Amino acid sequence: MRALAAEVGVSDVALAKACRKADIPVPERGYWARKQAGKPTSKRPLPPRFPGASDTIEIGGGSYRGYYRSEVGLDTPLPPPPTFEEDMAALTERVRRMVGKVTCPKLTTSPHRLIATLLEKDEVRRQEYARTRFSMYAPRYDTPNAKRRLRILNGIFLAAARAGCNASIDTTKWPRNPNDAGIHVGDQHITFTLEPVPTKGKPASAVRQQEHLRLSIHSRSHNGTAHKSWQDSDEASLEDLVCTIVVEIIVAAETFHRQNAVCHHEWLVKRKAELVEAEHQRKVEQIRKAREQQEKEERERIERLVGQAMSLHQAETIRTYVQAVLTRAAEMPVTPENLDRWATWAMKEADRIDPVKNGSAVGGILSVIGAPPLVPK
Repeated sequence: MRALAAEVGVSDVALAKACRKADIPVPERGYWARKQAGKPTSKRPLPPRFPGASDTIEIGGGSYRGYYRSEVGLDTPLPPPPTFEEDMAALTERVRRMVGKVTCPKLTTSPHRLIATLLEKDEVRRQEYARTRFSMYAPRYDTPNAKRRLRILNGIFLAAARAGCNASIDTTKWPRNPNDAGIHVGDQHITFTLEPVPTKGKPASAVRQQEHLRLSIHSRSHNGTAHKSWQDSDEASLEDLVCTIVVEIIVAAETFHRQNAVCHHEWLVKRKAELVEAEHQRKVEQIRKAREQQEKEERERIERLVGQAMSLHQAETIRTYVQAVLTRAAEMPVTPENLDRWATWAMKEADRIDPVKNGSAVGGILSVIGAPPLVPK
């Protein structure tokens, strides 16, 4: 444990705690010493993964990115699609055995801690209401329908706790969604709503007397439909369905876990394809720019070559012209001194624009010799 903890970068206590939380058996004290001494040891088998639990064990905190938490790169091989050894029918049966028998006990005999908190706060409201008579402070759980709703929630919470799942409900003074609650199963949080079924065409007093309840597990889709739903009927009340509801809540956690795993893999495949396409486009753009640059350099070399040829032709024309003028100097009314000064200036101008004389021809030759090969089109 110490060696593995050091490799992970945590203490052996933190590693053991993470293993227990993930239901991974930890070697008993002295296991490794007996194993190194050659004494017989027993290895406890790994139990089935808890419904809704992740296959990856994370130690310590980190930024939450949902199923985007693991990035993929161009050189990163894609993991295989997720597979699940246990089919949903076998898992449902395992959950049913894990949950066992479920009842809705009286709130006065065996309240869940969250239900007890709601009742305690309702007692405070009752005292405030007796003192102020403000309806906003009226107790919430005095009516038979409200007490029945708490009994159903209490039965669900207690059964979930026995199965190793934690319940959640808003116990603040002014809850935002008083009909909503949740069960934390593995690494999934399953939320549900327990609310009265709307009844049309009946007086309000009759509705209050025979209020029917509906429990709906929230789905992960964006269309607003429930994942599963139950309500009171002539055949069965919600109290009769509490065991089924708890089982389906835990099974829903595994369903959502598998959906997340599939969605995560699909996202990795899509992300990989996007990266490959982006890299392809980058290379195409790189080749295009390289070709454009080479074409530009080729045009510049041609323009330089033509310009140098024209400059050389002009320089030779100037020199020829100067020689012709000097040959016919006797025909012009110019002193020999002035003619020599002019000829010297003209020959310097010819040398200045001559690419061989001024060195630009050498630069043009080297630019062609040192030019990289053209990128194939």
